[in-house]
Amino acid sequence: APTTRLPALPLRCRWRPAPSDAMPSVYVDGVGSLVGESLAAGFDAAGYDVVRPTEGMSASELQSMVLSVDTTVMVAVPSADCGAADLMSLSCILAAFRHAVYPGTKRVVLVSTVATWGKLVAEPGVAVTEDHFRRRAPLAGSIELKALEDQLMLLSSSKLETCVVGAGVPYGKGEDILYPMFRDAWLRKDVTVPSNAGGANALPLVHTSELTGFVVDLAKPSNPIPKPYVLAVEAEPIPLAEIASTVSASVGMGGTVMMDADAFTDAVMDMPELALLQVDLPLSMGKSIFATFTKSSSRAGFVAAASGATKDEFLTSRGVGPSRVVLAGMHGALMDNMAGLVQAKYNVPLVALADGVAYLQEQGQAWEAKQEALTAATAAAEENSDDAEAAAALAAAQEAVAVVPGWLTLYEELKVATEPQGKAKEETPPSEEMSGKCLRELLLTEPYRTQGYLLTTPMNQALFTSIFIVQDPVAVAEAARVAAEKAAAAEAEAKAK
Repeated sequence: APTTRLPALPLRCRWRPAPSDAMPSVYVDGVGSLVGESLAAGFDAAGYDVVRPTEGMSASELQSMVLSVDTTVMVAVPSADCGAADLMSLSCILAAFRHAVYPGTKRVVLVSTVATWGKLVAEPGVAVTEDHFRRRAPLAGSIELKALEDQLMLLSSSKLETCVVGAGVPYGKGEDILYPMFRDAWLRKDVTVPSNAGGANALPLVHTSELTGFVVDLAKPSNPIPKPYVLAVEAEPIPLAEIASTVSASVGMGGTVMMDADAFTDAVMDMPELALLQVDLPLSMGKSIFATFTKSSSRAGFVAAASGATKDEFLTSRGVGPSRVVLAGMHGALMDNMAGLVQAKYNVPLVALADGVAYLQEQGQAWEAKQEALTAATAAAEENSDDAEAAAALAAAQEAVAVVPGWLTLYEELKVATEPQGKAKEETPPSEEMSGKCLRELLLTEPYRTQGYLLTTPMNQALFTSIFIVQDPVAVAEAARVAAEKAAAAEAEAKAK
């Protein structure tokens, strides 16, 4: 338990009956951290009267504030921006509810972390669930936090409803503890696995938005407290090394590097919140309260969403975008030297005009191979209508071509444009405009869409337009029709003269 002497406590709080149409009031602690800010915004969106701590607030002012609201939400999730939670202020809040006299019924929710479960040893063959909360064993730096969890649960009474939420490692909304991984991946560096044990630990995760929605729902006065302790983690814990490789493959180049023992010790000294990433907790969340809450959610897990929604959240929240550089000029020694300097400066992949044509030809040939496989699978299924394997192969082939790629029309145009002419056996080089359109398709893929690129090519207006200006087909057709009408009118006028 905390050994720091607590300040003097107010014995009574001043209270005035709120109007019947007033929204519930909630005090949100931990504002400044990613989870705290997300919770405050979530309660705001839900229509609550949100009360936030003020800078320089005294202990007695803090206690009077929490006693004057309907619900108190304490945040003890460590943050990369704010460091470890302020356990002294949390102790002060608990002391207020322990000693003060207050009217009505209050509700207190402590958003804690799975670090208080960090040393729990599971029995062989027994799945660990949130119902094992009495057996949780904290990591070395979370002993005092576990004591606060126990104190809050002991305060539960007919006048004070309490609940502890053991949150997994939060991710999403621009990232917090996992930010160094996303940052290094976006900078096209190898992502460092912050572990001296190979990163094999099963790490429970939770998306910040899911955690926010769960806590807001849990804090509603109309909803009964389901259990004294609930876990808020995704269904499947993920090894730390897999998390790093997933981030690197989704945002960067796919490389990872393991941190050695000395570097790990120094990193934990600089960023104590990294200790949370060492939790090894294979939880079973199938029948948990959180799993029931998120059953209707369309959000995918960490691995499934890493290359989509989670990456887009990171780029948008952090305000980062691709570095797109065009180095225009004739190829030569000076151009190559300048390209090397620019690439070293911006650390972006090098791309040339011919790469777009090669990319589209490769994708088109792969699509044609899928069509051929579908034709063969259809014939095999017709010949062997009772063969389950043939039917499965046909279903797989149909699924492979279910979505027609947007570049297919351009590929057909490229095939026509590059067909050998006359007796020539070699393909005809595509025009600059066609090459530019192919390059545009390439630049819409990863890593160019996220990371950017360095394009080196002689540039003119037509080539620039074909690469960077996407024209509306309807507008292009209308412009062509108007141009044809003007040409026909000019020709008719010339004949008349």
